[in-house]
Amino acid sequence: MTNKNTIATIVIGLMLLTAGFLAIKPKKDPEVGKPLITNFEECKNAGYPVMESYPEQCRDAEGNLFVRIIEETLEDPKDAPTPVATQKEFNTSLTYKIGDSVVFSDGLKVTLKEINDSRCKPDVQCIWAGELAVVLDVNGGDYFFGPEEIQLGTTNNKTKTVGKGGAYTFSLQKATETTATILVSVKPPSRIAGGYIVGHVDIGPICPVERPGQLCNVPPEVYTSREVVIYMSDKVTVKERMHLDAEGNYKMAIGPGNYFVQIVPAGIGEGEKKPVTVKSFETSTVNFDIDTGIR
Repeated sequence: MTNKNTIATIVIGLMLLTAGFLAIKPKKDPEVGKPLITNFEECKNAGYPVMESYPEQCRDAEGNLFVRIIEETLEDPKDAPTPVATQKEFNTSLTYKIGDSVVFSDGLKVTLKEINDSRCKPDVQCIWAGELAVVLDVNGGDYFFGPEEIQLGTTNNKTKTVGKGGAYTFSLQKATETTATILVSVKPPSRIAGGYIVGHVDIGPICPVERPGQLCNVPPEVYTSREVVIYMSDKVTVKERMHLDAEGNYKMAIGPGNYFVQIVPAGIGEGEKKPVTVKSFETSTVNFDIDTGIR
């Protein structure tokens, strides 16, 4: 009987020891062995899809999004951007970062709006190798019609001439994903004994319902988004063009001759082309009324 009690005691002791061991043994973490992804490079190296955006983005199986970090480092001190400031002189190479603005000596303002990268990715077969395309916002100046958006490319349209009489020339000399080096030159157009075309444009209705005592606030863009286009006597060839100011006025110097004036875009349908004759040292007035169709 004693032996049976002893055996039973041993068996119970072993069972208790086993239960205790299992209770205190840590469970195996099901995530152990699975690589932890914390950044873009780890996500890319793990084989997850990379989105062709700028900067590039990668999303893992759990839906976590990682963005490639772009470090703006300069490998060579000579590549350091020229500090951008106001009242710069023309014919000077300036390096802009995205968002930088510069005002030249005649008041021409140039802002680097964005840089679009369409270059072919490594190990990808492309019909066209692509390029870096620089987008500039340009306004002001003695000979510019602005505001206007200008695009220059590292392959196409490296140089573009704009303004009255082709006064301003923009040349893209170098570009990266974040900077662009641009030279702006100016050549004042030859002066002639010309006259002026001036006018005012009334646009309306602007507000669908106008109640007594409540003013209709007209955004400046209602006027500034429209252009005055001057055509030669054939009504097809564009001689000059400029944007209206915020109050719907315009004034344009032009050589003597017979022209047609149009507001673009107009209201309902194609805008009327009004005839005008310009004489030396005289001012001709051409006004417009535009019906927006808002009721």
